[in-house]
Amino acid sequence: MENETKLIAERERAALAEQVIKNPVYVEAKDMITGNLIDAWRSTHVSQDQEREKIFLMLQMAEQFFDVLDTTIRTGKFAELQLGDPNG
Repeated sequence: MENETKLIAERERAALAEQVIKNPVYVEAKDMITGNLIDAWRSTHVSQDQEREKIFLMLQMAEQFFDVLDTTIRTGKFAELQLGDPNG
């Protein structure tokens, strides 16, 4: 029963995460953040090692943040399968 409760919670979290990633404001913010960081990196000179590295790290962190939602959705879909949900 405890496992089923956990699976249901994961399924619910996935639904919430899916609402977020489909929200137009989120999509716009994600695109803007990613685009701004890539533009900033491209506008640096090759000799600006530290600045380029800092921007690269910020881009990596942004991608990790966005990946959390994708992972939550995948986990929830797997939980649906384990629950035997015919709608999943």
